[in-house]
Amino acid sequence: MNGWPIRRLGSRSLSRRTGGPEFGYLDDIAESPEFTGHVIAPLHADPDVPERSGPTLIGAEVALQHGITDRGGRQPPSYRDLMNVKERHPLV
Repeated sequence: MNGWPIRRLGSRSLSRRTGGPEFGYLDDIAESPEFTGHVIAPLHADPDVPERSGPTLIGAEVALQHGITDRGGRQPPSYRDLMNVKERHPLV
């Protein structure tokens, strides 16, 4: 699973803002530190997890599949959607 969030809402980013107002949109797409843990839990319990081994799993996409939201009911966007990245299949 992709463990690199777009931006993590941690104590440093919440207590002080780095950058100017042009970066304010990042707060709308950031993930809380707990979000990744909430996404990993159903994968750990999934008996078919070996079948998902190999391709990149993006936390926001796995969250959608399992009905998981972040703080306040927010649904962080998928990096693929934000960057218009097409999914690649191994050995293709």
